[in-house]
Amino acid sequence: MSALKYKTNKLIEIQKSNNNGLSVSQLVDNYKPPIFWKEKNIVKEQLKRWSKSELSKLMDIIYEIEISCKKNYETSSIILQNFIVGASDKSCLQNRIF
Repeated sequence: MSALKYKTNKLIEIQKSNNNGLSVSQLVDNYKPPIFWKEKNIVKEQLKRWSKSELSKLMDIIYEIEISCKKNYETSSIILQNFIVGASDKSCLQNRIF
């Protein structure tokens, strides 16, 4: 979960740094600390697919999932799997079933 929170926070920070209406490529290229060259295309694609508000909602859901997993250890793998499937098609943003 911590890696997912880290990546989501990074995407939010990159989008927040867009004060001048820069393109996604310019945002990724100018971001400090620099993004590893192998990850640049992935980050660009994620920024195109997720808006600021969607990323903020996703971060809230990640915190909820983390708490649910800690409270319900026996079912934590199922909770996490449902979340990952929901996040892949953004259905977790509308339907919170965990």
